[in-house]
Amino acid sequence: MLFPESETGDLSQSSFPLESSPVLSLKSINADVPQYKDLRKNRTRLLHHLEILYQRINGQPICLVEHKDCFTNGAMRDTLRKLLGGIKNFRKYVMIYSIDPTVYRYPLPMEDRIYILGGSVSETYDNFGHDFTRRFSLPLIESVAESSRMRVLAVCFGYQSMAQAYGNFIGVPIETKKEAYQFGVYPLHFHQDVHPAIEPLISRFPRYAVFSRSGYPQTADGRPVSSIPDIQTLASLQGEFCYGSASAHYLPPGVSYLKDPATGHDKMVGVQFHPEIQNTKQHIQPILDFINTLKPSELMVSPEVALEGSIGRVRKSIAQVFMTSVLEHFAKEITDQ
Repeated sequence: MLFPESETGDLSQSSFPLESSPVLSLKSINADVPQYKDLRKNRTRLLHHLEILYQRINGQPICLVEHKDCFTNGAMRDTLRKLLGGIKNFRKYVMIYSIDPTVYRYPLPMEDRIYILGGSVSETYDNFGHDFTRRFSLPLIESVAESSRMRVLAVCFGYQSMAQAYGNFIGVPIETKKEAYQFGVYPLHFHQDVHPAIEPLISRFPRYAVFSRSGYPQTADGRPVSSIPDIQTLASLQGEFCYGSASAHYLPPGVSYLKDPATGHDKMVGVQFHPEIQNTKQHIQPILDFINTLKPSELMVSPEVALEGSIGRVRKSIAQVFMTSVLEHFAKEITDQ
């Protein structure tokens, strides 16, 4: 048993006004955070493999592709700093590519790299999203398919863009359907025997992660992404916590694809949830600020429910365990080539 599993967490909902957020006290949201007993060992192994890659390429082996002004950029950087042991290692091992939606300039794919594609304030169905998918995500998929020394972790916008690019790559057209903004902390079930990187999260009790989305990819003929050949579902929503969202049916919370013939493991992991969000006010407040800029008609649920859902159950965050395990597994596979 990798986590203490004495409880499933409180799934009750209680409303409070937007201007008053009492549960944002650090004492409250730091309560009862699950601990993974081998997390320190995973971090040590991750740093070992990253150092090998650093020496091999004489440069940063992690390429963080972030989008200007996205409200999750700070959380992604902060979580990476923590799991890498501080700012010194972060600067040594992580190269940041900040994408400006007004410039349309993207990095070229390179071998011996782990790509992390983060969220965006743009959408995969707008002009920038189409351009990003065509000029960055598709070339990246083509490069990863040809190389055994590249891995990708795609999050939120990155997940949707890479899903569309993968459909184009294998000849299955995928389009993203627009829906109202959806925020909240949802319980997940991680599937066994899908990808070794998620083994620390497999449990009979739910694991919690922050969601933010306003669209869902599906095939052009209306089939779920999970129906596409070679896409494996890593995680599913546990219970009916999606407020009737169509994305619950068409877009799995987590998938993997592009199998490496040498290892038998998928080279790409995509998640709609935000594994970088931890249970700190620093991570949650930007989400709340963004919610407060939206009109009630733009949200799938009332602002009060969206606000509470983004903080009420974040105490069960899987951020550090998920990020460390996936990156450690990816780095080891690349260094073994």
